[in-house]
Amino acid sequence: MTDWYVPFALYEGDDFSISGVIESASTISSVAVNVYDASDEIVVGATANPNAMTYDLQNLDSQVDFGALKTGIYNYRIIVTNEQKEWATEDAWFVVLNGDKNIAEGNYYIASSKNTDYSLSIKSDSDAAGANVHLWQRKDLSYMKFQFIYLQDGFYLIRDVGSGKYLSVSDQAWESGSNVVQQTEENATYWQIIPDGSGAYYLIPDSIFVEESAYISCLDLAGAKIANGQNIQIYELNLTQAQKWKLLSVTAASKPTISGATKPATMTAGSSFSVRGTINSDTTLTSVTVGVYNTNGTMVIGKTVNPNAKSYDLKNVDTSIKFGTLSAGCYRYKVTAVNGAGTTTLVSQDFIVLSTGRTV
Repeated sequence: MTDWYVPFALYEGDDFSISGVIESASTISSVAVNVYDASDEIVVGATANPNAMTYDLQNLDSQVDFGALKTGIYNYRIIVTNEQKEWATEDAWFVVLNGDKNIAEGNYYIASSKNTDYSLSIKSDSDAAGANVHLWQRKDLSYMKFQFIYLQDGFYLIRDVGSGKYLSVSDQAWESGSNVVQQTEENATYWQIIPDGSGAYYLIPDSIFVEESAYISCLDLAGAKIANGQNIQIYELNLTQAQKWKLLSVTAASKPTISGATKPATMTAGSSFSVRGTINSDTTLTSVTVGVYNTNGTMVIGKTVNPNAKSYDLKNVDTSIKFGTLSAGCYRYKVTAVNGAGTTTLVSQDFIVLSTGRTV
């Protein structure tokens, strides 16, 4: 076949001009130009019976309505039959975009369609640009939640809630096997979110839309293996479960609250103070810090705990924080907690410790 082109990426309503001349050493009995959906069902197509040794595909152009295709992944196939056999002279995947939102903006777990108990996470809960993205058993942790931010023309930024960094392909590459990491916003990848027709989605990076891209690649679970720490990459589209992702909506976390909190007032050196209060959260409390800070903002006494629960009683840290060791001076007492909404300061109280003797 000569002078042929295949579709690569179209927007809904776009046309595509069918071209190419088929030449055969024997009589061509039929030529079909078909578009198949992900279930291998013909969506649009046309067939001709040339009974000749050459055929110009442009003759079928007006009969194949690419503009009728909805957002999704499709296969473009040209099937030729002559006296010897039937074969496909072209077999290529392409994508149809809609230039609008395919999902609502918000926070989601990006869960594997093979097992939705596992989803994307940032390795070691790192905040660093370049930190790896891998699969992990799904938990109520901010580093496993991703905020989808709509831009335009169907593209989204995908921001990790815990780190504040963005889901990205290393070096903005498009080739199979390119690693997926988190990056700063200026180095972030833009993503198309394409439905697979059964409730899952393909996540396609903007890097494939450059002229050098030879094929469509998408977010892929390396080795199609469900396991903690399994790497995430992009790979040439193959429609396997490793490339299909369920977007599980996460209700936006509320800031934690505190009840029954005690606050230190003016005291003399050597005095004690009872740390009290109950912190409650609608998502897991990953960290609670109770501390006393000097005027430079440095913690003088305090303790950090990791409750991994939705409630925490500050009485548990009372004996670990020795107010009697504070020397005369000005201080700030703070209680902070971290949950899905980030870090929240629940108590912030200035107080003075007076000397029991002469200060000058």
